[in-house]
Amino acid sequence: MNKKHIINFFFLIILVSISFVSVSAEELLNGLVEENGTKYYYVDGIKQIGFQKIGEDIYFFGRLNDHPMRTGTLYIDGYYYHFNADGKMHKGLLTENNTTYYFDEEGKRASGFQKIGADTYFFGRLNDNPMRTGTLYINGDYYHFNADGKMHKGLLTENNTTYYFDEEGKRVSGFQKIGNDTYFFGRLNDNPMRTGALYIDGDYYFFKEDGKMVIGWNEEEQGKAYYDNEGKKVFGVKVIDNKYYAFSKSGYQFTETTKEGNKKYYITETGELEKVVTTIPTYYNQKDSKWANKKYGARKFGPTGCAPTSMAMAFESILDKKVLPTTVADYLYNKTKEYNRKAAGSSGLAIIKASKHFNIKYEGINSKEELIERLKEGKIVFAAMGNGKFGTERWNHAIIVVNLNESGETYAYDPLEKSNNGWISPSRIWQEKSKDPDDKLGGAFLYALS
Repeated sequence: MNKKHIINFFFLIILVSISFVSVSAEELLNGLVEENGTKYYYVDGIKQIGFQKIGEDIYFFGRLNDHPMRTGTLYIDGYYYHFNADGKMHKGLLTENNTTYYFDEEGKRASGFQKIGADTYFFGRLNDNPMRTGTLYINGDYYHFNADGKMHKGLLTENNTTYYFDEEGKRVSGFQKIGNDTYFFGRLNDNPMRTGALYIDGDYYFFKEDGKMVIGWNEEEQGKAYYDNEGKKVFGVKVIDNKYYAFSKSGYQFTETTKEGNKKYYITETGELEKVVTTIPTYYNQKDSKWANKKYGARKFGPTGCAPTSMAMAFESILDKKVLPTTVADYLYNKTKEYNRKAAGSSGLAIIKASKHFNIKYEGINSKEELIERLKEGKIVFAAMGNGKFGTERWNHAIIVVNLNESGETYAYDPLEKSNNGWISPSRIWQEKSKDPDDKLGGAFLYALS
């Protein structure tokens, strides 16, 4: 073979080799390929397995056998995923066989509370994590999820019973402000909305049929009642729109002159209160031989018992039952440190503690105007007095005053000197009140009792 033929032969071999390599590269498979009705994913002719991102979507290809594209719900590495019929991983809500599930942004089937858009849903923590509906008890609280799975917030009526779910979706109890109105939901059982007359935490309230708390006047079966700005039913004397009205111990307006207990309410033809007269059933004197020599500690009751004696007169009138001065003194000496303990007589806290013990309402009086107002309301005023008609420069004294006459005077009861009993100006009472800080330990020198 000559040199020319040898060169041509090698050149032919090189062309054939180049042609073979080119054809092989063109025949390598890439991307999704369907073979005999099954899809696979190739990269440079090699089948891929597991999670694969193709474009914007995630697929899953089997790790065993021939690595086909998988669809449906799959349990992978400890989590459930769902791949649609086209193989794409599902994200979001999915309903199958009338049951709804949720797959998060990683494609994992989620459980528990899930925020989806502006709404909250709940998916079961057991079994296959289905979307739950209805009222559920979760982590110590009740929630309600509507038929579409969305958490309910606000009022909800089921089986003629109304409930309230707050902004966190929790079913709540007690007083609830909803819009401009106040409602009350039971604290026991299943927290239903309550209506009608209710006694709550020491006060009476009234809720209409729609659950809204009554503020102001309310016509009831037993009579006409009034509820203040907090919804509490009023008793006794109440100023409403600058007019005085009187209410019974049951909280219903007196429409004619009526005596109740130790008070007599004089009512005008228009139903307003003209005046109230409070009776002190028994005048007690601390020097009475029945108890004057009784000792409380090292000191006798006679010289030190002005406060317990004054309280006894007031408490007996308010409670409409016998209350002796020694009954009050026994309590203060034996159960508190406010009588004949730190010093002779009673401290400024004695009236507070005794009132609480005997279930008497009390309020401090901080001006002459308040004193007159409380007397107009028919309340009995306990007063710590200083130098003047009732006390001296050496010792203070306790008295009670009650009522107002046509001249604007109030009637004083002095437990030490009966001769001091009588009508006196409220201005003088205010002027001669005690100035001893110990008499003001409870916050005031004078207290209105009711």
